[in-house]
Amino acid sequence: MALPGRNDPCPCGSGKKFKKCCIDTYQEERPERQEASGTTRITRDKLPGWIDRELKWDNELYRLQAQHYVEHADAAFDPEDLRALVGFWHDFAHTTRPVFQKFGAFSAALEYFTPGDEGRGVTQSRLAAKYGVSSGTVSKRYAELAEYAETLDAPPETAGASQPNLERMYRDIDLLLKERQIESIEEAEAFVRDYMDRAMAGKPVPTPQGVSARERAQDLLFDAADAATSAERVRLAREAIALYPDSADAYVILGEESSDLEQARAYFRQGIEAGERDLGAAFFAENEGHFWGLSETRPYMRAKYNYAEFSWYADDVAEAERHLEEMLRLNAGDNMGARYLLAAAYLRLGKLDEAEALFERFEGEASASFAYDRLVLEFLKNGATSRLQLLYRAATQANKHVLTYLLGKEKLPKRLPEHYVVGGPDEAVHYVTTHASLWAQQPKLLHWLMEQQ
Repeated sequence: MALPGRNDPCPCGSGKKFKKCCIDTYQEERPERQEASGTTRITRDKLPGWIDRELKWDNELYRLQAQHYVEHADAAFDPEDLRALVGFWHDFAHTTRPVFQKFGAFSAALEYFTPGDEGRGVTQSRLAAKYGVSSGTVSKRYAELAEYAETLDAPPETAGASQPNLERMYRDIDLLLKERQIESIEEAEAFVRDYMDRAMAGKPVPTPQGVSARERAQDLLFDAADAATSAERVRLAREAIALYPDSADAYVILGEESSDLEQARAYFRQGIEAGERDLGAAFFAENEGHFWGLSETRPYMRAKYNYAEFSWYADDVAEAERHLEEMLRLNAGDNMGARYLLAAAYLRLGKLDEAEALFERFEGEASASFAYDRLVLEFLKNGATSRLQLLYRAATQANKHVLTYLLGKEKLPKRLPEHYVVGGPDEAVHYVTTHASLWAQQPKLLHWLMEQQ
């Protein structure tokens, strides 16, 4: 059995987080469990090779940060804990795209985050001194890690939100590190610090040489993300396609700017095809399960998600289901939240076993989407049972505002909110709008919900 995450519910059933309950017991028992299961434990000296060989890094800076942490972490740490934290860092970095100039701050924060830190009596101040950074910086970076850990099971508020300037900057830093063949952590840290200082001061920064047509097209798309008008976005997207026809994000922009549902679907479909050509069949086979964590896959995944979503709105539910299933196969962590619409698709198609398996796969999911979809599943399978009552209470605890819109007590706004807070009215608007066609098939369940008011 894998060691639960620090912020996961404790397996003992206490309701507390693992780090506040049985973590020490599990640490003591784990060697025996691993021996019994035949799992091979990694050793400290093998970790650097594992980082380079087993993890896919879309930015050299993030890989070097992982190596820095492993090199400087407390010698008493279990190598398995270090491996787990490196995996956590990999997911955190590729999801949140942190900006930093020195490796010490995140290494200190990761060391403080390591299981068992409370028992060692190590303070953030001591770690700050060890890594040559301020305690305030360690506290800030630790808070970022903790916030990400707390929201791992929460629904994404923006699936693939664009941060064009940040993405462009990190793309250039990555290209420059490779171009200049900077390998050592010290050199990389000095280079990044100088680059960031100059960028923040508005001074000229070095630019990569020999940039490909693909990268020049991506620069146009970065500009398109900042464009003030729809016409400007469309113009830049078409220029990008002329420069590099396999620019998936260009088709995403054209689809987003289209006012016709079927025309938008066609653009997103072209984006999928462009992404498939751009990445190549070998890339798909090699990186299945890890998409989105690799930045070059994101244009393709954005096109695929938009195509699935618009297929859903076009009532082509089977087509939406097919692409959403493929997204989960390509990106097991489901950063984009394909599982929410997939659950609704299964329920609309009467695939109740598949819906139940999806809920079990993401057991512990705290979203309103899953909470209310579980109501539909239970009602379709068993009718108005005592379990339905329990699921009803859980759903209202997840988001009480859903019923306000679902039962027609308030009108839905004409536009979906761009962001939402879990448990808030905007999440309710998002759920009811995207799941309207599912609930239109459930008049008896809606009547039952009315009776509970």
